[in-house]
Amino acid sequence: MKYKYLILTILITIFSTSIFSQDRMLMMSQYLHNQYLLNSAFGGSRDVLSLYGSYRQQFAGYQNPPNSLAFTAHAPLRNEHQALGVMIYNENYILYKGTKATMSYTYRLINEKGNKLAFSLNGGIMAYGWGNADVETIEPDPIFENWENDSRFSLGFGTAWYGKNFFLGFSVYDFFYRTPYDPDASFFSPVNSSFIFTGGYLFNISESFKIQPSGLLSIEPKGKVTTDISATFILIDIFWLGGTYRTNKEFVGIVGWQITPQMRATYSYDFPTGPLKTLSAGSHEISLQFDFGYKIVTSNPKFF
Repeated sequence: MKYKYLILTILITIFSTSIFSQDRMLMMSQYLHNQYLLNSAFGGSRDVLSLYGSYRQQFAGYQNPPNSLAFTAHAPLRNEHQALGVMIYNENYILYKGTKATMSYTYRLINEKGNKLAFSLNGGIMAYGWGNADVETIEPDPIFENWENDSRFSLGFGTAWYGKNFFLGFSVYDFFYRTPYDPDASFFSPVNSSFIFTGGYLFNISESFKIQPSGLLSIEPKGKVTTDISATFILIDIFWLGGTYRTNKEFVGIVGWQITPQMRATYSYDFPTGPLKTLSAGSHEISLQFDFGYKIVTSNPKFF
């Protein structure tokens, strides 16, 4: 067990710069089930008050593995062209802990077909700390020698176009991102944020069978690009079964159960196929979404 813990500590230490960059874009595999987490322009997209909570654990099988919690709530106002939303996100690593809370305002243009073009701003605060308080190192790194705490403002932008069977989105996750352990980093630095593109379409093959291909493209500083290519199969509007290939050499399997038209539970498992496949047992993510009723009574769940 100590050997496995040492391996995890080494991996997290080597990966520390990537850990701090997670704030540029939340690490998650179920973006299709809650696009608001990555793009606040989808606030109000379910046309009711929608609540979503998720828990994610990485490096499964190791002691004290990295984990994260997320909660969102968003809804349209009485004026259906406007929507409000909130997000709370917490992540815990061996060398880093952070909590982010934001609120968003979304304005939506609606055409005669009911399709919506939305624009949104979200802002809040990010509190975080880093250090080696829980790790015994052979050669201390001055960056992590003591536990340090800091906080900063957060500001993001999103735009989206979506309808009953499709969605397209673009967002800048945080204009104020800066590396926690770099005191000389610029306060306003949009070039250090992630630029996120998403898209998908729902094909109605029959009344009981639907196919939902989708994709995510994240462009990070210095030209780093990550792509998710996904396909989800929906049976009788109740059971969801899908898979994702991620260009960082990971596969993701997803299963979901539409418990009621208002409630959906989803589980996903990420398993690496690259160099980490012999060291990591993968990542688990579970979520629950609940929508408080519908303006139009229907037996079908909301897809976007």
